[in-house]
Amino acid sequence: MKISAILTLVSTSLLAMSATAHGIYPVVHLGYEFGGDELATVVRDDGSKGNLSVNEGLSIGLGLSFPLSESLELQSSLGYVGKDEEVNRGDASWRSFPWESSIIAYLGHFSVGGGVVYHFSPTLDSSGALSDIGKIEFDDALGVQAQVAYSLMHGDMPNDLEIGVKHTTIDFVTEETTVVGDSTAVFLKYYF
Repeated sequence: MKISAILTLVSTSLLAMSATAHGIYPVVHLGYEFGGDELATVVRDDGSKGNLSVNEGLSIGLGLSFPLSESLELQSSLGYVGKDEEVNRGDASWRSFPWESSIIAYLGHFSVGGGVVYHFSPTLDSSGALSDIGKIEFDDALGVQAQVAYSLMHGDMPNDLEIGVKHTTIDFVTEETTVVGDSTAVFLKYYF
């Protein structure tokens, strides 16, 4: 399954590059993923609690946008999703490296799209006073996503800024368990 997912992502990217050799521009995004199943709860020294969920945290990514027509494009990016929960003398963290490829349709200032996401090296790790949580290395995972965004500038590429919402459906698997990593994210995306 891993090889077929990677081949699908690569072939889609190559198809877009062959469709147009001009108008390719970089895209950077910053957002926050509100994750799926809860993996751990930590209690801080002041008595407050913090939760660590699968596929939750700050997300950043850098990629390319490949125009397919005047109102349709393929975007592909490699990113990072991570969150830390710290207590005195210990911490727990979620880390993953998603590769996203989506087809985006532009409808004036609005855009809608969907595609696939492939998470490399998803890991829950802990240290110090929280080391009893342990380290869980999940298998690489393939999921699907959909998004809607609104252009805060002129709606023309490049030099555009969008704000949007994205939903991802994905499961993370180990030999012992499967956890639901479905997440909803808010993001800012800049084309330059």
